[in-house]
Amino acid sequence: MLQYALRLLWEQDKDNCLRLEDYNQFGGLNKVLEIRADEIFLGFPEKKKQRVRKIFLQLVQPGKGREDTRRRADFREFGDDAFTRNIVQTLADARLITTEQDKYDKNKAFAEVSHEALIRHWGRLRGWIEENRDNLNTQIQISEDAKKWDDNNRDANWILTGSRLVVAREWLKAAGTDTSKLQTTFIKASVREQERQQRVQRNRLLGFIGVLMVVAAVAVWQAFSATQSKKIAQDQEQRAQKAREQAEGVINFMVFDLRDKLKPIGRLNIMRDVQERVSAYYENSGDAAQNQEHLWRRAVNRINRGDTETAQGNLEAAEQLYRKANQFMQQRAESAPSNAGWQHDFSISLIRIGSILSAQGKLNDAKTVFEKSRDIAQMLADNDPSNTQWQPNLSVSLERIGDILSAQGKLDEAKAVFEKSQTIRQTLADNDPSNAGWQRDLSVSLNKIGDILSA
Repeated sequence: MLQYALRLLWEQDKDNCLRLEDYNQFGGLNKVLEIRADEIFLGFPEKKKQRVRKIFLQLVQPGKGREDTRRRADFREFGDDAFTRNIVQTLADARLITTEQDKYDKNKAFAEVSHEALIRHWGRLRGWIEENRDNLNTQIQISEDAKKWDDNNRDANWILTGSRLVVAREWLKAAGTDTSKLQTTFIKASVREQERQQRVQRNRLLGFIGVLMVVAAVAVWQAFSATQSKKIAQDQEQRAQKAREQAEGVINFMVFDLRDKLKPIGRLNIMRDVQERVSAYYENSGDAAQNQEHLWRRAVNRINRGDTETAQGNLEAAEQLYRKANQFMQQRAESAPSNAGWQHDFSISLIRIGSILSAQGKLNDAKTVFEKSRDIAQMLADNDPSNTQWQPNLSVSLERIGDILSAQGKLDEAKAVFEKSQTIRQTLADNDPSNAGWQRDLSVSLNKIGDILSA
């Protein structure tokens, strides 16, 4: 690069004499880098320029409250094919990027920007970054997830699910052809796996649900009709009580067991219909059924409805449902501070609200709610350290706080919180190595800490 700088100065010199003053007036190394980068970029044919742009964007780590920095990217992220490799080699020969083979796997290679000053001072690259800043973090996260999936033999346990798959599909649709083969294959594999799971369960569930809805409707109608009459005889009262118990049994199945069967296969339309029917039952059940158990199931159904609205992208509707459920959970918890189960339910409802606020970009509000959930979970864990139900809840609250701090660019604080969550999950995983869920949670914590360290 110094040789290139001297040549530029010599070409502009008029008295055949190179001076430091001329070098500084010219703009120094930063200006040389910009001129060199533009020269190389403009030398590419039009069909390659778009790929050059894509490569450089993959090599930038967007700053979160600080300057953008360079990022080490796997060749697979921008297309590990002959067309792309030729472009990468040209950029490497021009000293704009550096490449390196993986020490342990010769089939893998990495690239990064040679000079971080290029990110700060190459006007063309700065323009690309600003145009794509909103999508860069999403693109990078999808790339990282795709690499983990590929590195784990493309196991279905590493595919995208839920809201993450929704975001990825929208990103793929908007990006068009401006994606790598691995990114596209990963997202499409996630969609296929979701559809496969739905097909496996659909035929068995649809007939069963039809019968269940009829039984539930009859039971709910009987319970509602019976509780409306205030002049019933003793035998009618007994029948009403029996009808209520039957209705509550069916409703209990619909709120919990059926939800757990439908959720993994993504049958949101059926879940929503069931949840609305359950809500109608609770709304029309009258004062006679307003006991604590009844109100608790009503709150849980609102949380379930909120989860369904969230999965369908209706964040405002989900927030309203979560807040209604949280209002009951809070009142119940405050009425019995020593009841650990009620305190736990209150903490969980706060996590739902915090997650919605975070998805809406209200990071400070979300952090406040997560911290309140953490304080409750910490109290429960301190009071009963051996209870494995309280520990995971505490680790989740800490992880969500860490996510907020990371998004705000407070990486040191985020790392400290992630490490607290990881310590809890490490203990749980060590105590029960056969628990796949705890092992997976521990892996997530380690990945988050690793992402912070590599930022």
